[in-house]
Amino acid sequence: MSSSAIFEELQRQVQDEARAGSPPRLLCMLAAISKMSPTERERCMEFFAAAGAQQPLPPPGLDTLTSKSNPKSPVRSSPEGSPQRTSPEASPQRPSIATTLGHLATFSPESRAAIGRAGGVATLTQLARDGSTEVKAQSVSALLSLVQGSAENQAALVASGGIAVLVDIAEDRELRADVARTLGILAKSHASAIVAAGGVPVLIRLVRDAPSSASGFAVFALRHLAIAREDAKTAICRSGGISALCRLLHEGAAEARGYAAGALTVLVEGSRHAQQLVIAEGCVLPLVGLAEDGTAPDASRRASVLLAHLALGSDDARCLIASAGGVPPIVRLARDGSCKYAALAVRLFAVPTAGNHQAAYWGSNATFAAGA
Repeated sequence: MSSSAIFEELQRQVQDEARAGSPPRLLCMLAAISKMSPTERERCMEFFAAAGAQQPLPPPGLDTLTSKSNPKSPVRSSPEGSPQRTSPEASPQRPSIATTLGHLATFSPESRAAIGRAGGVATLTQLARDGSTEVKAQSVSALLSLVQGSAENQAALVASGGIAVLVDIAEDRELRADVARTLGILAKSHASAIVAAGGVPVLIRLVRDAPSSASGFAVFALRHLAIAREDAKTAICRSGGISALCRLLHEGAAEARGYAAGALTVLVEGSRHAQQLVIAEGCVLPLVGLAEDGTAPDASRRASVLLAHLALGSDDARCLIASAGGVPPIVRLARDGSCKYAALAVRLFAVPTAGNHQAAYWGSNATFAAGA
């Protein structure tokens, strides 16, 4: 077949898709390929060549050509007995759509943008909603690739009802890690849509019940929600989010505990009620232990920042922190100047001593320059 004939056949199939109202599978592929560099196209060809050795299903958009050349194309009988092609739901080709778009989305930002403009996000959202477990997993993975670093694709996912779909399937064991990670990306710009779709309770359940990978992504998602919107902070607190995050502080690896401390810091900032909830959950001792853990500097810093915020809340909180040995980490944090709240907290712990420029600190044997 000549190149012009191939082009005319592709054009006809794209038009047939549009007239039938079908998902724009072929258009998505062509749009993505048109934006690729020669090197990226070569990688694409290598991928399909390698897959061809395993006799895969035809890539999306080529089913019409395949059915013409292959008389054994899947058929089913209608009630009247006339043969028809299998429905999209029954077609074994649907997993190939999500997989192919997912691979194309990994090539470059341009490829992701082209797939989004061609309607690929809406197609994958539909597959994530209606497909089998395997199809859903492939579709969510592809959506994750498409929304990373693409405000346009994120907006397209929201517009196509994708957040409600993700929330609905979030607790599926095979999907929850990718769903939580995708919601975490969307939370930065579309927090209100996640809250409205009931995403907060679902993410909290993932924090509490899911394995470490999904739980960690859910922690990040809650943190981004709390940063983005005040009403999201309120929803997290009312739905038991603080209790779930505090539970992580009592168990797990230092890194995961540090992420939980970071999320809690956002929730307690400016909220006396949230500070009291964290204190009531018995978090002071594990926070001090984490702050003094020399094996995980980032986690230790997050714990120290949370201690500083809690210290600003009340005398009772400061007494608990001082009794647990939590003053020195706050003082170190104030000295490096990376947290403005630490310096404020240190002043509340200060006890003037003889001399105008020295002060001792609750729970510390050291004496420092006043106002450190």
